[in-house]
Amino acid sequence: MILRALGYEGQARQASCTELFDLLIEVGAVVCCFRHTCSEVNSVLYACKMALAEADSSRIAYGAAFHHFSRLRFTPADLELEMAMLDKNIEKLGIRIEEKPEYITKYQVDESRLQGNLEALGSYPPGKERARIHDVDCLSAVFRLRKGQSYYHIEECHSLFVTPNSSVCKMNTKFFVEGNYVAHGSVPIAVTDYALTNILWLKKPMRAPNLPRKYVIAECYAAMEPGDRLWHKYLSKINQLKERGDITDDEYYLLRETQLARTELTG
Repeated sequence: MILRALGYEGQARQASCTELFDLLIEVGAVVCCFRHTCSEVNSVLYACKMALAEADSSRIAYGAAFHHFSRLRFTPADLELEMAMLDKNIEKLGIRIEEKPEYITKYQVDESRLQGNLEALGSYPPGKERARIHDVDCLSAVFRLRKGQSYYHIEECHSLFVTPNSSVCKMNTKFFVEGNYVAHGSVPIAVTDYALTNILWLKKPMRAPNLPRKYVIAECYAAMEPGDRLWHKYLSKINQLKERGDITDDEYYLLRETQLARTELTG
């Protein structure tokens, strides 16, 4: 969500995301991100910077952020500046940066089991182990912020983890209910940005009349992009072809960097 709001995954995704944040703030919500989320965003920027700086194919870079920076001809120095300004750029969006709440035994969940459940989803591509650990930290932290209390109305809910990962949201509902952490039928610990957008817009349609259109545009844009798993397999394959000498260096970088390659892959 932060990557999208900052525009690191393209303007279409940024527009729907920032309007959702603006609407949340307008209806009285406090929009925050954890410090460890900022660290995760910083690590994405660092990985993109290193991938842009390296001429060899040893580093397999993929994902919407890398493609965005590559398409706009960002340099490693540009990304150094983005990393240096990260906290300020997040705060400009009206988002507060908060530390995780301290661990309290009676509000602690089984994080090892939670991580195992997330791993079993198979929704984290190779190289995204940090993302899985990040999501465990967020789910656990939001539960601690709620202090074990169950809420039945989203307006009264103390804390929510908002994520575009629908698999995480489905799993977390089952995990927290079956573990007797929250009551059945209560507001889940995590909700998708899509679900929250729908709820907010239905309650306050005139406060953001263009939000559904922007969200549809963002989803259409995302549908035209290859998923992380497919893109990773594609890059692995062209790396093999380059190492075997089946394609030249110029052909390799053409296959890796151009928009046409991504378009043909999803077609």
